[in-house]
Amino acid sequence: MNHVTPVEIEEKDFSPKVGLKWTPSRATSAYATFSRGFKSGGFNALPLSPDNLAFKAERATSYEIGGK
Repeated sequence: MNHVTPVEIEEKDFSPKVGLKWTPSRATSAYATFSRGFKSGGFNALPLSPDNLAFKAERATSYEIGGK
């Protein structure tokens, strides 16, 4: 099955990372981080139908809290 489907994707995203560190003494510390990541979408090289020609972007959000 041959088909020609003109498609276009334009994606923009902001991927921030924020971290805090607190050191109340030389022997102890605490930290917290937040980050958000982005992986762009795209096109399948050999789609079986026009319905699965493109794939969507992926996003991930991460939180971390810890101490030493």
